Amino acid sequence: MAWFTRSPHFTILTLALTLGSVIPVSAQPQSSSSSLSRVFENAFQPPNRGLPDNRQGGASRGPCFVDQNRKLTALAPLAGGETTAEYPTVFWYMPKMSDKDGAAPSPVMEFTLIEANGQKIYSANYPLTKYTDGSVGTPGVMSLTLASPYPLKVGQEYKWQLKVKCDSNSPDNSENQFAEGVLKRVAQDPNIELRAQKASPEERIMLYTKANLWYDMLPNLVALRRDRPNDPTLTDAWNKLFTAVELDNVSIQTKQSNLQDGRTTNN
Repeated sequence: MAWFTRSPHFTILTLALTLGSVIPVSAQPQSSSSSLSRVFENAFQPPNRGLPDNRQGGASRGPCFVDQNRKLTALAPLAGGETTAEYPTVFWYMPKMSDKDGAAPSPVMEFTLIEANGQKIYSANYPLTKYTDGSVGTPGVMSLTLASPYPLKVGQEYKWQLKVKCDSNSPDNSENQFAEGVLKRVAQDPNIELRAQKASPEERIMLYTKANLWYDMLPNLVALRRDRPNDPTLTDAWNKLFTAVELDNVSIQTKQSNLQDGRTTNN
């Protein structure tokens, strides 16, 4: 199975945005990926206080969701993550969906960006493809990059929400799956960015991890795993990361997963 696929309903985004010059796979020492595992083991730990976990879809599976144990999941730390980007990329896990019984007449995914004060500043619906075999969309890890004119403000926290509607024409929201993540834009550290420009992919990921920049780290990690899907040490690092942020179930589900990427539009 191809580990990286593209969705026809998103404008394609090349994930190697911050990779700079990529060192050939043959030149990468295996110890670099092993070092990633060690860095990830204790990375992005939530504070020692109770936090609501809204990263996964609700209990309702909806008429178009195939496996109740696999839910729409925001790929983000429980306490939220940081970024230096004006237009960061967010990632989520899309569960398997089916329309064999006509249960999903017009399935869509809704994306919403909300400021800390509760003000919605962006919302858009993306239709999900219905295939001839009855499947809907493509299960796996997907992404969306925020687009102009919605640059994030330094020092401000935002919530991003996803909602999968089996039938976008139905007024009943009880069967929708939803998930959300939190992100905050912080000021760029010139020293980190200078080092990142000269670093190997693994070193760059470690720099962003140690600086607690989840939304800068994850696109680089996804791109690296896409390019090296059969690297066992990289797979181990991926598993360690998602265990650290208490998303072990997503790590298991993405062992044979597809990766999709996309970009918001201003239509």
